Amino acid sequence: MKTKYSSYQEIDRELEILRVERELHLQRFLRSTQGIKNALSPANLLKSGFSSFGSSIGKSTGLKTMLISAAIKFLINRFIKKRR
Repeated sequence: MKTKYSSYQEIDRELEILRVERELHLQRFLRSTQGIKNALSPANLLKSGFSSFGSSIGKSTGLKTMLISAAIKFLINRFIKKRR
């Protein structure tokens, strides 16, 4: 749809509105990409991985028992080897 302008002031005003809208869209895009970049950073990936692993362990009593017993065996073996 074509818009008819009656003066150069109307054209300038419309161009200014379009420039501001473009700048807003660009800023939103940059903020979104920054959010994605932060979410995919190694620190956040490790943090989310450990939290999901921890919640999985918390819900699984069999897995928790197995991990605790493996940790105890490791510590006992280390303590025995240290005394030799």
